[in-house]
Amino acid sequence: LEELVAQRTKELAVSEQKFRGLFDNASDGVAVYDRNGIIVNVNSRFCELHGFPVESLIGTSIKVLDAGKEDPEKEERIKRILNGESLIYETRHYRKDGETVLFEISAKALQIDGDIYIQAFHRDISDKKRLQEQLFQSQKMESIGMLAGGLAHDFNNVISAIIGHVELLGDNERLDSDARKHLTIVESSSRRASQMISKLLKFARKGKIDMQPVSLNSVVRDTTELISKTLSHRNISVDLKLDDMLPQLMGDSNQMEQVVMNLMVNAADAMPAGGVVTLATAAKTFGNEAAQVHPLLAPGAYVILSVTDSGSGIPDDVRDKIFDPFFTTKGQGKGTGLGLAMVYSIVKDHKGAVTVDSMVGKGTTFQVYIRAVPAQHIASDGAAENQQTERGCVLVVEDESDTLRFVSETIESFGYTVIAEDNAIRALKFFKEQADGITLVITDIFMPVIDGRDLIKSLKVIKPSVKVIAMSAYQIEDFVRQDIPVDDFIRKPFGGIELMSKVNRLIMPYRSLLS
Repeated sequence: LEELVAQRTKELAVSEQKFRGLFDNASDGVAVYDRNGIIVNVNSRFCELHGFPVESLIGTSIKVLDAGKEDPEKEERIKRILNGESLIYETRHYRKDGETVLFEISAKALQIDGDIYIQAFHRDISDKKRLQEQLFQSQKMESIGMLAGGLAHDFNNVISAIIGHVELLGDNERLDSDARKHLTIVESSSRRASQMISKLLKFARKGKIDMQPVSLNSVVRDTTELISKTLSHRNISVDLKLDDMLPQLMGDSNQMEQVVMNLMVNAADAMPAGGVVTLATAAKTFGNEAAQVHPLLAPGAYVILSVTDSGSGIPDDVRDKIFDPFFTTKGQGKGTGLGLAMVYSIVKDHKGAVTVDSMVGKGTTFQVYIRAVPAQHIASDGAAENQQTERGCVLVVEDESDTLRFVSETIESFGYTVIAEDNAIRALKFFKEQADGITLVITDIFMPVIDGRDLIKSLKVIKPSVKVIAMSAYQIEDFVRQDIPVDDFIRKPFGGIELMSKVNRLIMPYRSLLS
């Protein structure tokens, strides 16, 4: 009997040792607490995740670690576990340093020496959740961009027609001074609306970026020099921490200036009582861990811009919205809410990523990741041809009636013959029949049935020498010049002076020769 007891005791000791080994070496943090929430045992991983030594946790209520909002289901959840259910749920705990950690908890009841306890496995999912949120944000911004682009394009057609007809009406000599004053107000308001739509279109743009090697340090210095005096009046200083060995990035220099400017302005707005904006640059090469920084970040060499403010930080309920177009925490009339949306859109177009790290009461840091210049960068320059043209009439193709009327009447007022068409199919048929007499075609790019790109290609096949001006509310310069042979472009909304300067540039040389 003694031998049997000794054997069983030895087996129990080995079993307990194995259990203790599994318990202590588990990849998840494990805590065991009683029905009142008092911790009776934790493993080393639990201590590591929370930053507390084991002796300070034993005998403490698990509730003191709870950093989440008041959860009415918490007590009900404990009852269900004690009644035998195994539950998986998410909650936030405080670390010793005051930071919070998001845990996925798998909990079930245990019976030890006749008493019921809860055993909870804690898995840190903070990074996983952050990546999910960033991916969701990217998908949301893509959808918003598509919607914004379509709405802005349609709205710009309306604004273009308003500005155009105001200009035509302003040429009427019978208008009295009061009428002209009201016209001026209408035109001024329309142009302000146009500027806002212009920003929205930049956010939603689909055109190709002029990618060139850019010195981020130079962009930061130039932008800082431009804005630092304004910031100093708001009791805000700028601290630069630039990497002298920083490689160039591949990007559009003008858009990089917008990114730096918008982030600096955003940082300044976060410090109404003054403070410090810190801009830092660095370089880093990522392997497969790139996706841990941001799910859309591919492996490779990057230039990194960090913009840090000493403001009050961003509350959790606001952080998910900061990149949304028109979202702003400023008062009415004090901001458009497009600054950070522009930053996000530009960085995404550069195949980069932007992240935000913020603590309420301690400030915020935005980090922008843009591809560094490859070891061998080959620049390709396109060549544009200037062809001679014949004297003739102007064919205008635009499906939006008010814009068609404005463009046609403006050109006619300068003595040109104009054929106006609101249907691309009819315009193409007319051109086939009258190509010899048409010198210039002005066409919208985005139209139903046959869009402007296909129309222009067909026109150039029929008469390669015909001059073409493409017009659109989008920023079409890059992809238009590459995809279709246009001679110039004009972006909506535009006025009569801008329109005629382009028309005259293409036609007037031949009038001079014939006069």
